[in-house]
Amino acid sequence: DGPTTVTVTPINGAVQVSPTILDFTMLNYATPQTVTVTSSSDDDVAGFTTTIRLTAPATATQPALSYDVSVTVVDDDVQVLQFVAANPFTVIEEQTASFTARLAFRPGSDAVVAVSAVDPVLASVAPGALTFTTSTWNLPQAVVVSALHDNDVAPETTAIRLAHPIVPTFDLATTIIDNDTLALVIPAPPTIINEGATATLMVSLNWEPTTTISVSITSSNPA
Repeated sequence: DGPTTVTVTPINGAVQVSPTILDFTMLNYATPQTVTVTSSSDDDVAGFTTTIRLTAPATATQPALSYDVSVTVVDDDVQVLQFVAANPFTVIEEQTASFTARLAFRPGSDAVVAVSAVDPVLASVAPGALTFTTSTWNLPQAVVVSALHDNDVAPETTAIRLAHPIVPTFDLATTIIDNDTLALVIPAPPTIINEGATATLMVSLNWEPTTTISVSITSSNPA
């Protein structure tokens, strides 16, 4: 009799096998032959189970042969958020700046990623959530960051946080560049003072300084 030819077939094409034909003769029937199973990379993070079927047709001296091998593919991808943002990411006070975010891999279902400013006194964001579906996961979505006004002249640092259970929480470091200029404030200074009399100057600063400010007061005509 001729050799028994075994055909090796992946059931759903999720994996590839090599070789696809095994020949067994009276001389090598008891010698194991190697079949290499290869799983291709995909765009998700989910593993799966598939089947590899080995078959041989019936002949005059043997029945048809069939054997199914169950194969579990463990996905090694880790879902993360991917960003396109200026580095460093800065926003001028009372202005806006934006960045984009997307998922690295297709989610198993819609993923709603919460977006917030870690310090809402310094910045606000829009929108407050990004929805990535199984068909839009790889499309960048924009986040607009607005820097809020404060009462000082110092730059501030905060972070824009994106969070969802399926991805590691990500904080985008954000620097707020202050647009205020420190100046003296003297409301209604006196323009005329009678000889021998006194007048009062009320002096303040328009914004909170970053350090102690010493103001020297001198006269252009001390006589």
